Amino acid sequence: MYEKIQIQQIGAAENAYQNEPIAIVGLSFRLPGGNDTDEFWDLLINGRDAIQQLPSFRWSQEHTCFAPKNKKMQAGFLSQPIDEFDAKFFGISPKEVVYLDPQQRLLHELTWEALEDAAIDPLSLRGTNTGVFVGSWLSDYKDIAHSSFDVDFFRTYMGTSIASGAARLSYFLDTTGPSIATESGCSSAIVAVDMACKSLRNHDSTLAIACGVNLLIHPFDENTLRYVTLALSKGGLHANPSFIF
Repeated sequence: MYEKIQIQQIGAAENAYQNEPIAIVGLSFRLPGGNDTDEFWDLLINGRDAIQQLPSFRWSQEHTCFAPKNKKMQAGFLSQPIDEFDAKFFGISPKEVVYLDPQQRLLHELTWEALEDAAIDPLSLRGTNTGVFVGSWLSDYKDIAHSSFDVDFFRTYMGTSIASGAARLSYFLDTTGPSIATESGCSSAIVAVDMACKSLRNHDSTLAIACGVNLLIHPFDENTLRYVTLALSKGGLHANPSFIF
């Protein structure tokens, strides 16, 4: 009888543990139509559509010819440039940053901004059990790197690998918690959030940083014959979240 009661008590405690409330203390993002929480809130309140026609200076006509016939190219475009990055601030050398995927650059910038939004000094996280969870999908930059300049295969791999994106962020913050990257297509970001919540509830992390990033930089590269953006468009599908520069 004692063992049965004890097991029931442990089970009740575990259920309460899994339902423990989680507080979101900081946010930061770059989205089409919104570069901060105020802009994004305004977008939602006013019901504005951030999808727009393809600007003429983005992609050439030879690329758009692969789009479905009788359909105009539309997408959600970021208003801020992705090629402006303070590598020195994040301790990344000039040689290394050339091979660093803009997705990884955004992870660093926006994590720093989210911590500022939460009034958390990033330096205070050193040695703490802070978890980093990153969801991402695809890397156009890897193809561009292989075809556009002298290839440093090691730096290209480390700069464009989804796994190294999470690890690099943990290394920069000097944290000791879980550092996990996931790629599950359009659900990558929400899966990262789910893992972060579970890590907090299991007390594997005292603080969790959940990130989602996906930049579709180039619609078609003639050297690699990779055209994910146009392939999805032709199939009537949408890569989401897809932040196109």
